[in-house]
Amino acid sequence: MFTYRRLQHSIISKAIEYVVPIVIINPRNTSSTCPRRGEKLTYIHRLAVCKKCGFKGDRDSLGAMNIRLRALQAYAGVPGSPLRASAMDEARRDGETSYEGVKEVIRVVTAD
Repeated sequence: MFTYRRLQHSIISKAIEYVVPIVIINPRNTSSTCPRRGEKLTYIHRLAVCKKCGFKGDRDSLGAMNIRLRALQAYAGVPGSPLRASAMDEARRDGETSYEGVKEVIRVVTAD
């Protein structure tokens, strides 16, 4: 776990340095819910099937889709996009290390 935590820290540091928004998503239940309807999925080996809408997908691909959807939902409600978050750009030009524009963008999303 130490290696993964170190990788995560490195990615977050670079994201802050280059003014990239950060959204941390809890991966719990991402491979057991349908990305279309949010219903519980049934599995045939690694193939997930939604009984309501007929969606079929691989367990890993499904988890990645649901994580992306959660990140988009979490980020959509945050005021200020990277285009409007100029506090970091001004601070970097002036040689300061202020992270004012990024603090609002870092969010942690938990499973419902």
